[in-house]
Amino acid sequence: MEIRMSELNNTMWEMLSLASVMRAQYINEPFDGGNSIRFLKASQDLKGMSIQNEFILDYFLLFKRSQLAVNRDKIYTFQELNGLYFRVNGYDYKQWHSLLIESFYQEQYLPAMAITLSDYVHSAIPFVHTLGRKEDSLGSLVILIDNNKVTELLSGLRLSEDSIAYIVNRQGQTISCVTGNHFECSPSASERKLDTTGLILSSTNSSVLGWTFVAVLPKEIVAKQSSDITHSIFQMLLGSLIVGIAAAVWFAYRSSYPLARLVKSLTENGDAQLAARGSTYSWIEETVSRLFERQADIERLHKAQLPLIQNAFSERLLKGGFSSEAEIRTSMAHAGIAMESLSYLVLAVHFPGYGDEANPRILAEIETKKMIVKEALAACWGDKIRIHDAEIYHLAIIYRCSPEEINNKRAIEQRAVQLIAGIYRRSEESVPVLITAGSCCSELLQLPQSYREAIQAFRHQEWEEYCSFIWYDECKMSRTLMFYPQGMESQLFNFTLIGDEERCEGLLRYLYEENVRKRKLSLAMKQQFLNELNGTYIKILAEQNREPAEGEGCIQLATIKEAETYFERLIGKYKELCHLINLDKRSHHSELRDKLIAFIEEHAFDADLSVTKVASVFDISAAYFSQFFKEQTGKNFSFYLEEIRMGRATELLVNRKLSIHEVAVLSGYNSSNTFIRAFKRRFDMTPSEYRQIQTNACM
Repeated sequence: MEIRMSELNNTMWEMLSLASVMRAQYINEPFDGGNSIRFLKASQDLKGMSIQNEFILDYFLLFKRSQLAVNRDKIYTFQELNGLYFRVNGYDYKQWHSLLIESFYQEQYLPAMAITLSDYVHSAIPFVHTLGRKEDSLGSLVILIDNNKVTELLSGLRLSEDSIAYIVNRQGQTISCVTGNHFECSPSASERKLDTTGLILSSTNSSVLGWTFVAVLPKEIVAKQSSDITHSIFQMLLGSLIVGIAAAVWFAYRSSYPLARLVKSLTENGDAQLAARGSTYSWIEETVSRLFERQADIERLHKAQLPLIQNAFSERLLKGGFSSEAEIRTSMAHAGIAMESLSYLVLAVHFPGYGDEANPRILAEIETKKMIVKEALAACWGDKIRIHDAEIYHLAIIYRCSPEEINNKRAIEQRAVQLIAGIYRRSEESVPVLITAGSCCSELLQLPQSYREAIQAFRHQEWEEYCSFIWYDECKMSRTLMFYPQGMESQLFNFTLIGDEERCEGLLRYLYEENVRKRKLSLAMKQQFLNELNGTYIKILAEQNREPAEGEGCIQLATIKEAETYFERLIGKYKELCHLINLDKRSHHSELRDKLIAFIEEHAFDADLSVTKVASVFDISAAYFSQFFKEQTGKNFSFYLEEIRMGRATELLVNRKLSIHEVAVLSGYNSSNTFIRAFKRRFDMTPSEYRQIQTNACM
């Protein structure tokens, strides 16, 4: 029973630790705005919990402020819950409300009572825990325990007809009882005067539950049970003694070999005279002492490096380097950081007006301003924030929202504006700063999104004047999507690879006009569009086995005006690449042509020489080879090859010792018929006729 009730206690704290349940406690208007979604989320989170305790009949979270009751698949008002599903028999609504909501409980078990759940009557023990403080109750958690399961356990006692067994809670209330006939009785039955003649009252306390288990049994049954217990204990002690002796012998045997190995290892790797002097244990003691000293050194080193560890943690957290809340909590513990809160958000402090320039003077100036702002932040917010030096021109602040600030973000804004004003008043030099804020989130794992939103809120428009504070969700940013379909990228890719500067530039300017002039993209979308064009450029460089120049990475825009400047740079890079490709093509074509002709002339008399074979040798397609060969020589490959073979055939035909078949084979043909047809097509006569004419001419 202790195990089941302990599981119930763990279930209670698991329910109350759900973020959705914690937020629902403070909602006054359940049907205002998105509050109804919050209660639905709480019900869904409860449904997602794995509760397999057979003692639990049902459970409800009763939120006092909203007058709503929530469990794993139902949401009722208090009136509806009492009228339709969950009633305490014999109680009207006012009594029901006073019992479960108005009273204050701390993990308290109430006496078993008849409860109706969905028209079925159950005997249940209510387990009630009040939400919030006694003076400011937020509601209660009610878990209904099946009293039949409890009485089944009590029925294991040997009770006579006049006997009774019952359970008393910490408050002295009888919460469950059973008679000698194994029938459940009302809790008040245990309080009646019993005839104890011939009976013995015995009790035991549970330190886990705070319950007192009481049984009133006949003397003869108690004596019999005592005798049985004594006999069982004797048998257990005897058995334990035998098992203990056997285990001791076995462990002694098992431990002797490792101990011998340890002694051998110590004497071999340490002082050879150690064992002989009988100082092995002294050496072990000295070694352990050195380990403790080393641990202390490590702790001092860790403490010295703690700022670096904390900075690395903040960087990883804001950049989305964690995959789970558990991983974040582990890293927080290692870094010695505590950031517990119901809600978080990221504020970004910006130092605008520097453009892309970052010389040593400007960097020193920015660092001075950052130091002033950090001191002001620490004085204003203290432990509520964690400051991270995210980028050159930005500071990132992880802000822990108080329960009041969760629903009143203007309080945060007001304090931030006061902070900015204070910086201007206290600083002798101009420290213009802007503060932007992302969305609130309930989990640390969502902070990277809030950080990106805070940065985007700064970059989405041109800053003509310094604005004190701006929320991301209040920015009027363009939602138009950029225009850069895959087909356009393929065209740009191909135009550049063939070195067509004019068409390449025309396509780029068309894309810029469509995206920047017509669609009027936001700063973030313009930046993405230019990065897409730059990405295509880098892909072409990779295709050409060229290394990108230094600084050709991701484009960062601080203002909209910078977009056109970056675009003109991109056009220049594309045109320069086209020019280089054209130079390479001319050089490559001349070299490839000479290699092809040399290869063909060398292998012209191989019968299997073909377009496909030549193309495969040079690792090019057959179609490209045919087109390229015609462009470079002005002749088709087949005509050029036949010209070489016929030149050799005419030389061989003069020698009358060679047959026509031999001439055909030596000229690169597989058969005489093929050779004769080719010869007749070229000279309008057969090889034999040509031989005869040449013989007559020689005579």
